[in-house]
Amino acid sequence: NNNNNNNNNKEEKKVKKLTIDDKNAPIDPENIQLRSENDNTITVGSLGLSLAVSSCLVTLGKFVTKAILPSGTSSLPLISVLTVAAATTFPTFFRSIRTTGTTTGILIMQMFFAASGAAGSIKLVMESAPSLFAFSMIQIGTHFVTLMGLGKLIFKLDS
Repeated sequence: NNNNNNNNNKEEKKVKKLTIDDKNAPIDPENIQLRSENDNTITVGSLGLSLAVSSCLVTLGKFVTKAILPSGTSSLPLISVLTVAAATTFPTFFRSIRTTGTTTGILIMQMFFAASGAAGSIKLVMESAPSLFAFSMIQIGTHFVTLMGLGKLIFKLDS
């Protein structure tokens, strides 16, 4: 009976959890987690905490900007300084919300790009600034070719 328990434990240890870094792990639908190098999982609590911390830093930066800087000054540089100072002063705390904060930041950036791009009109750009359209197409084409080339040649990814 004790031997059966040892075999079950060995089988349980063989099933690894799917992580961002581990692409060859067997997929167990009941055991999928997003993990960073410090094994921080993204939870509702960590998401709420990272949003609360970022909101506090932005609000503090806006209040301090209005209080000590001339009217019309952007609060973004001061918010950046406060964020770097907070992360430098409390590295352990900010490391604990790094995964959630990074993921949330990427999601919000992509939403910003989608919203700003959705308002654009290719026809209007072609009529008013065809050189800008050509430049953008060159940038996008170069970016695509570079990423596909790196993926195929260096990282050996399938197309």
